Amino acid sequence: MKIIRKTCYKKTPIVISIICIFTLITVFSSCSSKDTAEVSEFYTPTEGEYIHNIYGYNTDNVNYDFPYESLEEANAKGKVILTMQDGIDGSDISFIVNAFNNSNEHYHVERTVYDDIETHSSQERLMVELLAGKGPDLMTLSACYYAPHIMSKGCFVDLVPLMEQSGFSDELFFPCYKALTYENQIYGLAPNSLAAVDWAVRKDVIGGNKIPSFEEFVEDVLSYPNDAIFINDVQGPDKIMDYFLRDSETLWGMIDWNNRTCDFDCKLFYDLLEIAKRYSDARSKGYEPILIKKKITPGLAVDEKYYENNGWVTIGGWFEEGNYPELLRSTSTLMINANTQYLEGAWAFISYALSVNGQNYVDCPIQKSIYDDVYKDMRASFDNPNEADEYYSIPVIENYKKTLNTGKFAPYKTNEILDIIYEESDAFFSGDKSKEEVINIIQSRVGILLKE
Repeated sequence: MKIIRKTCYKKTPIVISIICIFTLITVFSSCSSKDTAEVSEFYTPTEGEYIHNIYGYNTDNVNYDFPYESLEEANAKGKVILTMQDGIDGSDISFIVNAFNNSNEHYHVERTVYDDIETHSSQERLMVELLAGKGPDLMTLSACYYAPHIMSKGCFVDLVPLMEQSGFSDELFFPCYKALTYENQIYGLAPNSLAAVDWAVRKDVIGGNKIPSFEEFVEDVLSYPNDAIFINDVQGPDKIMDYFLRDSETLWGMIDWNNRTCDFDCKLFYDLLEIAKRYSDARSKGYEPILIKKKITPGLAVDEKYYENNGWVTIGGWFEEGNYPELLRSTSTLMINANTQYLEGAWAFISYALSVNGQNYVDCPIQKSIYDDVYKDMRASFDNPNEADEYYSIPVIENYKKTLNTGKFAPYKTNEILDIIYEESDAFFSGDKSKEEVINIIQSRVGILLKE
């Protein structure tokens, strides 16, 4: 751990209502990042040494019982106590916390986890606390589910200056380590890379192996002559539309962010409504899907040849920059409360979690340097290469690495607009209103939102 003295700078209607209520409060409250802070303790990303198979997977010495420092012991040592709210018990974060507490001489992270029954209400309550300038020193995305909705409210510390001071660089990490960003700020860093989503479409839908343009794909899906469902029987019309819209920051040109205008009275949107209705109405009739969600995480994924041999073409998510797998933000993403009194300690923990020291305790590392070692250890834990290939084949491991390097997060800029679209479109899907009526309402509501 480096000891250096240096100054650094620092969806639901219910959710929307809470944000609106507290917007004025946050303007005048202490919910804003501190301008400057002295930080003397942090961990550099390369600090530590990789420990091969630290949990002893598939050996006679499987061990999850690491040394534990209690709150009483930490107080007796005179440590500063940092509060952390987590949403999931038994996550990688719990092991990182234990390791940090047992190695850091000055700080102790006291982690609490939501009761499963009250998780949703607890997440909303934490959002209210943060907007009011309160809350724990540290939190995970599983605890602060609504973090993307309130990033612009000044509730979290911008980690960019701290990262620069601690030697963080994009060359060391997979891009998805920057899990929560807003404009030029970074508010959340992920210590692990848990999941990514990819999709494949039936070859006969697009007429071959070549990926069409987005507009051509919409036409192909709409005009597909055979009876089919979209992905599965439980996917409602809003989820079908979501596949087409969620990865585009402009909703394929229907939103003009510069001029704060929108235009949903267009052929594309009419076609998407028709697609969503058609494939939703086809559910529960025994039809086969035209799109499948691919498993690409090692341990769950199958070889690409499976899809090729069964008539599927990998098509990914529809981003405006092209077709890419969609990265899912790690629920272990870490954030610092802008009103913490212990910025130094909070950053010491996050920098530890992303250092080699902390990366020892995650199953899917975010650091590029140890990725290959982790999966070599996974393969070595099996009795023979054939068994290892069944669960952790080399092509699957390499494909996942490629995904972590090239995949993209869905933008959250359109979240409130998508909520309006799905809410109002329901009247068309149920037959209560025409497409024209629904589109007029969406146009009006989104137009007002953009102006505000």
